[in-house]
Parts: sequence; C-alpha cells; structure tokens
Amino acid sequence: MLNLNSVMIGTKQPKALATFYEKVIGKPADMVDSENGFFGWQVGSGYLSVLEHSEMGGKTKDPGRVMLNFETAQVKEEFERIKALGAVVIREPYEMEGGWIATLADPDGKNAQPVVPPQTFQSVDAPFFSPDGSFIYFSATGDGLAPALVEDPLQGTARPSEWGWLDGLFGARTAYANGAPSDWWRIPVAGGPPQRLTHIFDTGLYGAFSPDGAHIAFIALTGLYVMNPDGSALTQMLNVANVGTVDWIP
Repeated sequence: MLNLNSVMIGTKQPKALATFYEKVIGKPADMVDSENGFFGWQVGSGYLSVLEHSEMGGKTKDPGRVMLNFETAQVKEEFERIKALGAVVIREPYEMEGGWIATLADPDGKNAQPVVPPQTFQSVDAPFFSPDGSFIYFSATGDGLAPALVEDPLQGTARPSEWGWLDGLFGARTAYANGAPSDWWRIPVAGGPPQRLTHIFDTGLYGAFSPDGAHIAFIALTGLYVMNPDGSALTQMLNVANVGTVDWIP
C-alpha cells in the first residue's frame, strides 16, 4: 500500500516561490539546500517542497490541474492575508455545502495582470489559452441577448428580442433557470478588446483545444459542441445535458 509522503513544486524561480510560501505557511523552510534550489516545510501531517527545475519556465498551461488545499477555520481572513502577499485571485471566498472555499494562484505565473477590464462582464469563467499562447478563451455573462430572434438550442423555438438574460434566469427561458446564460469569448494576450465567438446563451460552458489546435470542443447544459477557434462552424455533437469537463484523446 502506498503512502503519500509529500508534494513538490518545480520552478525556475525557487527563491521567489520559497519566500512566498514561507509567508503563507508562517515559518522559514524546515529544510534548505540553496545549492540545489530546494526548500521544504512540514505543514501539519504533510510535507511541501519547492525545487529548482530548469524545464519549468513560463506560465503554467493548466494552473488548476494541481491544487494545494490548506485547511483553516478563518477562510476569509486567510484569503485577504495571502492575497496581500502577492497571490493571484482565482476566485473570491464562496460557500459550498456549509463550508467556505477560496482559490488563489502562487506568484510562479510571473507578471500576472488582468486582461479583461473590470466591469466588462457580470461574470467570467472557464479560461484557457490557445495553443500558441496568443489568445485567452473564456465564457462570460453580461452582454444580454442579441437584438434578434435567437433559437433555443433545447426547444428549437425562437425567443422575443426584448427578453433580457434576467428574464431567462428567473424562468422565462426554462432551459437556463440553473444559471446565467453565457457565451464564448476570446481576448488577445497582447492586448485588445474581447471578441464574441458564439451566441448560444448556454450555461456550464467548459472547453478545450484539439491536439492540432484546429478545433475547440466544449460542453454546456444543452450538449457537446465543436467549433473552429474563431467560433465558426459551430456543430452540436450530442444533444444531452452535460455538467463537468471535456478533453481530447490524441
């Protein structure tokens, strides 16, 4: 039977990351090997370490793939404290099944900065980079309905143009009663306005690029879809309700 002994973070900037985690944990590293860029802490019953790794440069492609969970009775207070240390806020504290959760990213992302101006959207979710790193794709709520009849992907019927997204959220569009309708957008990493890619007004969007970068697959409440990176050739592959994530098999 295996026993999980520790978690090690590889990075090209071990001293900067060690300084950050020293402040988060609240004590100097219990073990230090400066020559090899190693810093380690005993944290509760687990062990966390940072190690210099020559191939771990640049931003993490999927920062949410590995997450460190710290337990505390003061979630909101610790959130503010760690944010003040330079952590990037991924999600503000929120309640889930009687407990509170918050998500932050450590400074190993380098030069983190907002790419979507504040108040552009009511909410932004499910971001991911294009394979060449030139665009960030994300789902967003906030532009309302287009000024034309829009076909409901579940019912196949048209909605009056005067309906707003709040109407749908509170029952006028039954298919979306579980959340605010969203669409896919992208924004150039180098700067520029966000570009709307779809007009599906769906919920639970989560997408991923194909291995060759030619297509994006995504799931939504109304099914499984595939489209080109610019939003064209949108095709519904499955007409079943989906909740979760999606990925390609090379």
